[in-house]
Amino acid sequence: MRGNVPRAYNGVMEEGVGQPVSGAARQAGKRWLMAGGIVLLGVLLSAGVVLKRVSTHTATLLPAAVSQKAQGFTAYFYAKAIPEGYRLDTAHISTDAGVIIMPLTKPEYPTIVLTEQALPDNADQLGLQDNGQKVAGTLAPATINDVEGRLVGVMIVRETKTLILLNAPGNGNRADMAALLQGLRPVR
Repeated sequence: MRGNVPRAYNGVMEEGVGQPVSGAARQAGKRWLMAGGIVLLGVLLSAGVVLKRVSTHTATLLPAAVSQKAQGFTAYFYAKAIPEGYRLDTAHISTDAGVIIMPLTKPEYPTIVLTEQALPDNADQLGLQDNGQKVAGTLAPATINDVEGRLVGVMIVRETKTLILLNAPGNGNRADMAALLQGLRPVR
């Protein structure tokens, strides 16, 4: 006995016995199925756009209010953690004449001041990296220089027109400075 067992007519399931699906009902079902597919496609495409936007955005520890002060250049900072145990002293972040000034502190070590600014047009004539020790593994050419008893890390990012300086007392740690230069990523 078949009773209320679903049967198939031309691939369309129906409930009951001897009640074939009408052509109009079948067409309506196809339209709903197609509309559902279009909606699903739209949702998937939207999700793809959102995922693409999220994946190209660099997560950062830099407060948004600070990165927004970068006028005419791209701000750089650390994505997940500041290398070598340093932390950003958010109470003493400042800007002056288009320069973002950010102190990086570490217990029992001298403060390293990270500054970022638009790359000057005459950067090549300034000789900022002429006598420095080159640092490998950075996003752009970087050096560590001894300047008037201070340790100065310099990274020049021509593509984003950014000049980055790390400034520490002469007794600053070169390995820490190299790690800080290597860890910098653009904030977008």
